[in-house]
Amino acid sequence: MKEKLISGDILKIKLTGDGTRIGKHIQLLNISCCIINDGEIAATERGSYVLAIINTKDNYERIKDCLVDLREDTAMLETNLYAGSTFRIKFFLGGDWKSLVLFVA
Repeated sequence: MKEKLISGDILKIKLTGDGTRIGKHIQLLNISCCIINDGEIAATERGSYVLAIINTKDNYERIKDCLVDLREDTAMLETNLYAGSTFRIKFFLGGDWKSLVLFVA
């Protein structure tokens, strides 16, 4: 992974979120991420990592409660130590803005 890092050892992670309707009565919110430093693979299904799938309607409080652990974990990730090297982590947002606002707010 070290050879893929760019911009002075900054690990770039894109968080994405989007709602999906399955059938008449089931609505899901998908939160995933990809490592931008992976280049072209980050744009494929192999480069996308699911962080959460929530069965919920568009309810700010409920979604916020479901994502509290994920929000706390990502808030603590300023740097990461891997294979003896320290990387700064920079987050980017992509996807459905409404879903992402519920995640980061």
